[in-house]
Amino acid sequence: MSGRGKPGPSALVQRLALYRRYASVVDEQESALLAGDLDRFSELNLTRRSIEAEVEAARLPPEIPHSAEALRLIEEAVDAVRAADMRHARIQERLSSMRGEVAGEIRQVRNRKGNLRAYLQEAAGRPGIDVRS
Repeated sequence: MSGRGKPGPSALVQRLALYRRYASVVDEQESALLAGDLDRFSELNLTRRSIEAEVEAARLPPEIPHSAEALRLIEEAVDAVRAADMRHARIQERLSSMRGEVAGEIRQVRNRKGNLRAYLQEAAGRPGIDVRS
């Protein structure tokens, strides 16, 4: 920030770094999902939310610097966010697919008419199990 409370060029650099960090987290999240590491996936989801809040809170300078370095950093951030957007779409597709797969399994369990209690027996006051049928 500059001396008068206005964000300076470093605010732009910080915000662009947040975008790149966000993109990196989305990449890690996709990898965790594909590996079936749902705990890690959930942790990374919390990290994404935190970075989103940081991005929203970061104040940008009123004028974007037009230096070659600033333009290069902006271009890198744009590329990273575009790639993250594609990864996010793949994550959404995979989650939808998983939801469909699990929904069928849940229905099967709910509709199962098996009666495990029929296999349990009690003889002479002692618990037992039917091993003959």
